Amino acid sequence: MLAAALLCSAPLSSTAGIGSGSVPTEATLRREAASQAAAGDDKAYLHTLEQLLRYHPSAAYWRERIERLQRESGFDPLLLIDSYRLLFATGAMEDAPEYTSLAELALQANLPGEAKQVLDAGFAAGVLGAGPDAATHEALRKRVHKLADDDARHLARATDPGPGASGDLRVATGLAYTTEGQAERGIGLVKQGLAQGEVTRPARARLRLAWVSAQAGRDEAARAILESLQNRGGSLGEIARLWLIHLGADDTAAAPAASAASS
Repeated sequence: MLAAALLCSAPLSSTAGIGSGSVPTEATLRREAASQAAAGDDKAYLHTLEQLLRYHPSAAYWRERIERLQRESGFDPLLLIDSYRLLFATGAMEDAPEYTSLAELALQANLPGEAKQVLDAGFAAGVLGAGPDAATHEALRKRVHKLADDDARHLARATDPGPGASGDLRVATGLAYTTEGQAERGIGLVKQGLAQGEVTRPARARLRLAWVSAQAGRDEAARAILESLQNRGGSLGEIARLWLIHLGADDTAAAPAASAASS
């Protein structure tokens, strides 16, 4: 883990640049984080880690932050798929179980199109389809491709939910459309469902609207949604704030990590 690696870094030196308006160097931030990790100051460490994400993003820093999020005692398991989506979007996935876990969660959410995209990326990266579990990976990909193809054919013939449909159904159908390559239609349907109401977990649905908007290249729309969610507290607020960091639209002078402040 990054924290352990930082403990072996050079001794703490000047932290000039932090809070002075200039961009702190990566070496400065790593020394600061090493000192905080050695002192057991998790709140300060997370703040510095997020500074690294803002100014010097890397797969290693994203993995460290998201793994810490997932290990929090109050982490909402219903948002596990959303945390993996952020890991995937930042290019920080590197283990086969992460790819397969996200694919399985997508299947549970009735989004085989998403599962297909994730598995295909894992195979393209050489992470899946190799080693002792290669046959298992191939069997999963074959099953997911069939489900995704069936779903795409169904959605191509389907009409949007009628007037009597619930907001939940519109949101779910809209997410399915977006993961099958129909972003315009899908995003519109998710918005309709949210506007209609009758959505069981509207904040979570808005987080997922931000996710599909970002996937479709609508970063400005995604940021607007995420900015309205980032101060909610809890796992959802943290994920929204981390998405804003990824999209480069957060306040770079943000307060220390909300997770540490609330723990």
